[in-house]
Amino acid sequence: MVNSCERVNRPTVICRFSLILNPDAAHRRAHWFPIRCRGKVRSRHRVDGSIIGDVRNYTCRTIFPKT
Repeated sequence: MVNSCERVNRPTVICRFSLILNPDAAHRRAHWFPIRCRGKVRSRHRVDGSIIGDVRNYTCRTIFPKT
């Protein structure tokens, strides 16, 4: 989910995101819990006009179930 975006200049945009990664069946059996990630993505235009994006300042943490 994208939480907010801001335009730095005409070709550059930075968006904050959050997402939850759910384990596949094998990892669920091993009791892996969902992982929440948050961070920023910056996209910008290259000189040739193509778009490049990079992920910045992100962290991922395991979400423990409530007991």
